[in-house]
Amino acid sequence: MKLTSVILLACLLQAFTYSKESRKGTMIVEFDHLKAKNGVVEVSLYNDGNTFLNAGSAAHTKRQRVINGKIQVVFENIPFGEYAAVSYHDVNENHKFDRNFMGIPKEPVAVSQLSKKQFSKPCFKEAKIGFNHSNMIVKMMFVKY
Repeated sequence: MKLTSVILLACLLQAFTYSKESRKGTMIVEFDHLKAKNGVVEVSLYNDGNTFLNAGSAAHTKRQRVINGKIQVVFENIPFGEYAAVSYHDVNENHKFDRNFMGIPKEPVAVSQLSKKQFSKPCFKEAKIGFNHSNMIVKMMFVKY
């Protein structure tokens, strides 16, 4: 009897683990009304509050060319969870996030859940989005400092 219960429990745990691992979807990060009609937009998805905004620590990153002032960046097969999206509009296409001598951004930036200028570094907690659908659109807005 005990052996049967242990086997049944093991099978249930395995089934739960498998279904959790297979829960993935497509996240579309969308921007409208870009001031510059050219350039490239880079979007990074972070899933860890301890490494949020640290160079090279994003779970997923994509760069895509702007077409007619609009852009959609599609991330496929993203595991469900909490993410914070961070983006910048590389208007001059130099492949880096330009800042002035005080560290203030010279190019438009966007952070999920934030739609206005902030004068401090955003934190993961205020920027995170719950991603738990097979298809999800995240609308973001660039701000210029």
